[in-house]
Amino acid sequence: MVKLLKAVSRRSWLGLGLVAYLIAAVAVGWWWFGQSTVDTRFVGTWHVRSEVTPPEIVVEIDLHPDGTMQMRTRDPGTGAVLSDQPFGRWRAAGNQFHEIHATPAETDPPLRRFFTRKKDRVLEYTITWGGPDQFRLEGPALVSPFVTWTRIESPNSP
Repeated sequence: MVKLLKAVSRRSWLGLGLVAYLIAAVAVGWWWFGQSTVDTRFVGTWHVRSEVTPPEIVVEIDLHPDGTMQMRTRDPGTGAVLSDQPFGRWRAAGNQFHEIHATPAETDPPLRRFFTRKKDRVLEYTITWGGPDQFRLEGPALVSPFVTWTRIESPNSP
C-alpha cells in the first residue's frame, strides 16, 4: 500500500510540476511579447530636414506603432507625392533612436554562403527634444550629422 502511494504521489508531483512549468512558460511568453516597446511620442508623421536634403523635395516619414517606417517625398511647390515606400523599422529607448534597415546578403560577402539570409543594418542616433513636436537626431558620420524632425498633420498619419 505504501509503495502504491509513493508511485501515485510521484506521478502526481510530476504532473503538477509539468502543469506549473507550462503555466509559467505561457505567462512569461505573454508578458514578454505583450510588452509595448514603442515610445508613443514618436508615432506620427514627421517632416525631416538635414543639411543633405535637397531643397527640391520635402521628406516625410511616418513612424507607425508597430515599429515600421514609411518614407514619402513630395514636390514642395505642388505638394504632389514623388515617392511613397517602406523605409525599414524604428525603435527608441532612452535618448537613443535606431533606424533598422534590412541589407540583402549579396551586398555582404561573408554572408553570401548563407544564400538569402539578410543582415540588418542599424543606424543609431542620439535624440535631443526641442518640444513635444520636434526633435533632433545626431547621427553616425555616414549620414548627415544633424537631422531635425518636426511633427506635421498628414492624411496618411497613423
